[in-house]
Amino acid sequence: FVVGDALAGTAQRLVQVSVSVANQKTRKREVESLRAAMSRFGHVEATIVTMDEREEIGVPEGAIKVIPAWEWLYRG
Repeated sequence: FVVGDALAGTAQRLVQVSVSVANQKTRKREVESLRAAMSRFGHVEATIVTMDEREEIGVPEGAIKVIPAWEWLYRG
C-alpha cells in the first residue's frame, strides 16, 4: 500500500504485507510491485512487512527492507 496523499498523487511510504517472502513466487510478486511504485514515486526505500523475516533486498531503485510485523508496528 501507499501511505500518502491520494488526491495530490504523493507517497511518503511504500509498504507491502506478506506472511512470508520465502517462496520465490511470492517474493518476486512483492518485490516487483514495490520496484514499480519506487520508480513511479521516486523513492529509494520501501518495506515488506512479514510475520518474522528480516533482510534487505537491493534493487536498482534502492533498497527494500523486509521486517517483522511487530517491529513495523513498534516503529509506527
